[in-house]
Amino acid sequence: MTNDNELGYLKPPIDKPFKKGQSGNPRGRPKGSKNARTIVNETLNSTVTIKENGRTRRVKFLEAFVHQLAAKALNGSTHDQSALFKLIHEYAPEFLEESDLPRLITVKYVLPDGKTMDSYAENTPYSDTPDNDPKASPAKK
Repeated sequence: MTNDNELGYLKPPIDKPFKKGQSGNPRGRPKGSKNARTIVNETLNSTVTIKENGRTRRVKFLEAFVHQLAAKALNGSTHDQSALFKLIHEYAPEFLEESDLPRLITVKYVLPDGKTMDSYAENTPYSDTPDNDPKASPAKK
């Protein structure tokens, strides 16, 4: 037999911890404490000192953050490049006009004898057609 007053997994207390309408935090949040949104807003709007071209200047944290992200993206960090493009796409899409985007580049490999890979593939006895596929089972005639 189980004890009706037993507590544990899937055995909540019989008399509920809070009566209907009673708050679990009756005194509420202490006055003067900040929520996450306030802390983020204050941080992004705070000023920081940066060194640029040998001179120091004070800028907003958000501006310094974007400068740093752009510098890391220029140095080849693909993660930062992706983050920067997302930022630009969201807040400054006019910088990503179609005329400014890189075009598709086609690379042709040229063999030492001057032939391209395409011409080499055309002259091989095996091509991608099922008739000449060496792995395919023999065709029934």
